Amino acid sequence: MPKIYKLDKSVAKLIAAGEVVERPSSAVKELVENSIDAGAKSVAVEIKGGGTSYLRVADDGCGISREDLPTAFLRNATSKIRTAADLEKIGTLGFRGEALASISAVARLTMISRAAEEPEGCKIRLDGGEIQDIAETGCPVGTTVIVRDLFYNTPARMKFLKKDSVEANSVAACMDRLALSHPEISFKFIRDGKTQFFSPGKGDLYACIYSVFGRETAESLIEVKGEGVSGYISKPESSRGSRNMQFFFVNGRYVRSVTAQTALEEAYKNEIMQGKFPTGFLFITVPEELVDVNTHPAKIEVRFVQERDVYEAIYFAVKNALTKFSVPPAINLNHEIQKTLFKNEALKTEAVSQTGFAPPATRVTPAKRPDFFQSASAAEFVKKPAVLNQPVAEYKKHEPVLPAAAPPIESIEIPGKPETPPAKPFLEGKRLVGEIFSTYILLETADELFIIDKHAAHERIIFERLKENTGGRNSQLLLSPVHINFPKEEYALLLENSLELAEFGIMIDDFGTGTVIVREFPAALEKADIKSTLEEIAASFKKGRMKPEPKYLDELYSSIACKAAVKGGRSASREDIYSLLAQLEQNGEIRRCPHGRPVLITLSKREIEKKFGRIQ
Repeated sequence: MPKIYKLDKSVAKLIAAGEVVERPSSAVKELVENSIDAGAKSVAVEIKGGGTSYLRVADDGCGISREDLPTAFLRNATSKIRTAADLEKIGTLGFRGEALASISAVARLTMISRAAEEPEGCKIRLDGGEIQDIAETGCPVGTTVIVRDLFYNTPARMKFLKKDSVEANSVAACMDRLALSHPEISFKFIRDGKTQFFSPGKGDLYACIYSVFGRETAESLIEVKGEGVSGYISKPESSRGSRNMQFFFVNGRYVRSVTAQTALEEAYKNEIMQGKFPTGFLFITVPEELVDVNTHPAKIEVRFVQERDVYEAIYFAVKNALTKFSVPPAINLNHEIQKTLFKNEALKTEAVSQTGFAPPATRVTPAKRPDFFQSASAAEFVKKPAVLNQPVAEYKKHEPVLPAAAPPIESIEIPGKPETPPAKPFLEGKRLVGEIFSTYILLETADELFIIDKHAAHERIIFERLKENTGGRNSQLLLSPVHINFPKEEYALLLENSLELAEFGIMIDDFGTGTVIVREFPAALEKADIKSTLEEIAASFKKGRMKPEPKYLDELYSSIACKAAVKGGRSASREDIYSLLAQLEQNGEIRRCPHGRPVLITLSKREIEKKFGRIQ
């Protein structure tokens, strides 16, 4: 049986430090939160080498007195709570008294601070948590912390850090969240000598969002005002392909909350497409005694005493904002227009006298869906181009006259296809019946019914084209380059991995302030959502999948294809159905989507007749 020993104080200190400080961004978060708690009006953060070699946080807060300075670096030393009862009502970002002790234990740290009531400041220097020097010095009111050689004495921790650029991106993302959490404070972030962003600190959340994420994001937002909930959310058409732009703040603290996330997304139900996510910058204010922030070492997760109330407050605040945004403008028709709606005034008078109600000012006749499936067979595909979603004008040039009844044909004639047909054409002998549930295409032969999943089929077609075009082949130059704004971390990753993007046929340039310009895009994604595709790629890079290896490329291609493919539940035009079937004819071996779902299922005439009891 192994003997139990009490760990040496220096070893225990290093273990405890890992609970709070895992990487440079953790140190920045803890130090900046101390600055906020100190009442700072401006905070400057500077990093070099990703934050491991050099990190500085300077504020104009209340400062620390010379007497308290050595005590500040003792574990569990804090000015924010006194008794166990204080933990039930925490009103500050920090409260455990671990941050300074943890950071100084794994780095070489210097702090310069001056309290407002003292004539001069004090400078203290620590190495591995041990005080090396303390002396008086001249400095303004406030505190500056300089951290050098982070994790120099913990090589095990050091080897798990990512490259400097990735760590710097993590610090940038952390600074974004901190700046948003307190728009009344001016934040400045300097990375390797260059200012990355500056927030005005005027208390205007919208101006802060503009400073951090740029004009495109700011202009896509709707203001939210509710009981205990305020902030901004995205317009439905500005939804994104991931949740990376959802920010929740409880009493000024950035948190991850399943309750808040679910409430936000439920409020958007039926407003945005499936697989899309809203942007949100939501501030939730609850009594301090009704929220527990002491549940996670990094204080990033919270628990609510009244979970349901918080959910409903967010849901209804967001729903009300969306409802107000979606209200159509009132239509006021002048007298002349009304006369044209009711040319027969006698008829109008009679309608009023008989019903007691005046006819509406406008009569909106629902658009009738064209009945273009009647007896249409695969023969109607003959002159359709083989590229899905080409402009309708191109199809109109070759618009066929649909016969009352069209017999099945032996094969489909595709422009550019060799004259020799494949051994078993995909659509040979099949007749188009129509579309059901705005999701499935029906084809029939004399003895079978074929049901095609539009999304699965289109997804597989795009997937195969992307694989064929790897290496940038068949990419197209965009006539109007597309500007896309990203969170700082994803923005930096896209630029750092521009060579990988070129493998997909995507050419981007840096536009600055979190925005990239897309100049070329794969021809296989001609009408795909470029923004959604780039968001998907950025998310893949963020997960560490940055190498153009077959395994990762297949995963990425399947994800991009899923985003770009026509969505189920959305009615397709006649031209798109023709085109999709023509492409299936070209890709006769397609039977499943990249995720393994079937593209087509078959029901025999016998199976159907058995269902109806026609045969036994």
